[in-house]
Amino acid sequence: MTKLRPDDRRDRVLKALNTNASLRITELARTLNVSTETIRRDLDFLHEKDLVQRHYGGAVAKSVGSEPPWAERLIAFADVKSAIARSAIKLFSDKDVLMLGPGATAYTFAKHLAAENRRLTVFTNNLAASSCFAPDSRTRVVIAPGEYDPAEGCTWGPETTEFIGKFRFDTSLLSVSGLSALGGTEVVSGIAWAERAIVAQSARTVLMVDHSKFGNTCLELVCKLDDVDILITDIAPEGELLEALEEADVEIIVAEE
Repeated sequence: MTKLRPDDRRDRVLKALNTNASLRITELARTLNVSTETIRRDLDFLHEKDLVQRHYGGAVAKSVGSEPPWAERLIAFADVKSAIARSAIKLFSDKDVLMLGPGATAYTFAKHLAAENRRLTVFTNNLAASSCFAPDSRTRVVIAPGEYDPAEGCTWGPETTEFIGKFRFDTSLLSVSGLSALGGTEVVSGIAWAERAIVAQSARTVLMVDHSKFGNTCLELVCKLDDVDILITDIAPEGELLEALEEADVEIIVAEE
């Protein structure tokens, strides 16, 4: 394989990140046939140019107003999403009332919850997640009305937020697009509106966020860290994000695969 010039190699890195939801350093090194140290230097360079967002072990392409398609997000870190979902399920007792927001991790949570057939009530605007429950399920599922967004598999809009505002939830579970010291953020404004309403109506807010979202600041703020009670993730956050989470007294649960 012909050795690429640094600029060409970094361009290939950017193209790879724009194609995939998130890539680890080892994957990029193998794809470009270079050392992991070379990729780390490339990612540091691109991060300084504000072209990517670095996270533990890899990076994601930086764009506050876009994210990979639903199908890509669903398969990215699939094992991690399952581990986070299993940890989240341990937080609830039968007869609890949950509100499940949009997103691929929330969908994965619904699949695991449906398999357990718990006697819970689940409100959701995540239509993809609602489809996980069998007709004879002991879990009561209540779907929020509104405009259906086929790209995200959820409903949002004035009808959705008005509906959410009529209820109180023991716990809300959200899988936001980005998590930084500023708080949880979303790419799609309509989803952010719905999630803000969810947080406002919940006695406890749980974020289910894998490490690839750390440090990402997307288009619209959903919640400040003070609004969050529990973060369930796969790798413990570090640096500025960890300090901000500790200051906000957020409980951090690291899921085991």
